[in-house]
Amino acid sequence: ILGGNEMILQNERIDVCNDCDFSYSNISGTNFNGVSAIDSDFSEITVSNCNMISAHFDNVMLEDASILDANMAGTSITDVSMTSTRFCNGDIKKGKFESVDMSATTFTGCDLSKTVLENCNLEGLSISSCQISGMTIDGIPLTTLLEKYYK
Repeated sequence: ILGGNEMILQNERIDVCNDCDFSYSNISGTNFNGVSAIDSDFSEITVSNCNMISAHFDNVMLEDASILDANMAGTSITDVSMTSTRFCNGDIKKGKFESVDMSATTFTGCDLSKTVLENCNLEGLSISSCQISGMTIDGIPLTTLLEKYYK
C-alpha cells in the first residue's frame, strides 16, 4: 500500500534493517507487534506507555533496570539473578516463589497475611514489631508457643 511518499507493508514479514544504528532515535507511535530483536543493544532505552502483553525476554541483561507503574499480572520470572533488587509499593498477591534464594532479604511494611512458607530454610530468621495473630508454626498458633516459652 502506498501512502504519500512512504510505502506501508501490512501483515508481511520483512527484514527492515540488519546491523542498523538507531541510537537516540524517537520511534513514538510505532507498532512493533511480532517484531524479533536478537543480539541487539537496548541499553539506556526508555519504554513508556507501551503495550508489552505476552512479551518474551530470554537471556537478557536487565541489570540496574527500573520498572515503574507496571501491570505484570501473570508474569513468570524464572532462572533470574535479582541480587540487591528492590520491590516498593507493589502488589504480589497470589505470587509464587519456588526454589528462590532470598537469604539476607528484608521485608519492611509488607502485608504477608495468608502467606504460606513450606519447606523453607528459616535459620536465623528474625521477626520483630509484627502483627502475628493467627500465625502458626507446624499448625500450632505462635501465640500459644510464645505463652509456653515465657512461662
